[in-house]
Amino acid sequence: MQTSDKRQAFTLIELLIVVAIIAILAAIAVPNFLEAQTRSKVARVKADIRSVATGLEAYRVDYNAYPLVNGGYAGLYLEYTTQLTTPVAYITSVLLRDPFQPGSAEAQRFGYATPPAGWKGSYNYFRYDNFWAHDCYDRFSRPEVFSPGFTVFSHGPSKRWSWFEHYPFLKKTGLTLTATDSFGVTESRSVAEDTVYDPSNGTKSQGGIGRFGGVDGVPQQP
Repeated sequence: MQTSDKRQAFTLIELLIVVAIIAILAAIAVPNFLEAQTRSKVARVKADIRSVATGLEAYRVDYNAYPLVNGGYAGLYLEYTTQLTTPVAYITSVLLRDPFQPGSAEAQRFGYATPPAGWKGSYNYFRYDNFWAHDCYDRFSRPEVFSPGFTVFSHGPSKRWSWFEHYPFLKKTGLTLTATDSFGVTESRSVAEDTVYDPSNGTKSQGGIGRFGGVDGVPQQP
C-alpha cells in the first residue's frame, strides 16, 4: 500500500483571509483600548482634583485665604504651592502629575512662560484675588472684583490650553476673550467654545477638566 508524501499547507488565499480577519479585529480592539485608557485618566484627574480642592478649602479655613504659588504668585502649577504640605499637610503631595499635561513647549505656545527646570508636569492652579485676576479684569474692561477663589485643572484629553482658568470671567461677563500670545498667535475663547471638557462630545473633546472654589456663580465640576 502506497502512502502519499504530499504535505497539507495553507494556500496564499487562506493566509490573506486570516491576516484580514486579524486586521479587522485589531481595528476594532485598539480604538476601544485607547478610549478605555482615556476614560481611566479622566477618572483619575477628577479624583485628584477633588482631593486638592478639599485641601485648598481646609487651608482657607485656617488662613482665610487660598495659598499663593511660592508664596507670591497667583498661579500656574500646583507643585509649587508648597504651603499645602508644609508645615501642615492639607494634601499628601503637591506633585500630582496631570496625565494630559502637554509639556513646556505647548504651554509656551499659548503664551505662558516655560516652566522652571525640574518641573514635574503637575496640575494647573490659579488663585483669583491677586494680580493675575486683575489683569483679567483689564482684558474684559470690567472692574468687578471676584471673591477669593481658585481653580485647579487638567488640560483634558485634547492636551490644549483651553483657558479653563478664564471660565469665571467668561461666564460672568458673557464676553469672548481674545488674546495674542508671545508668538503672535491670536486665539479667542468663549464659554460655549470648549472651555470645559464635555465627554458627551467624545473622549477626545477639547476643554479642561477642573474644579472651582470660592468664586460666586461658578458651578463645581464633578
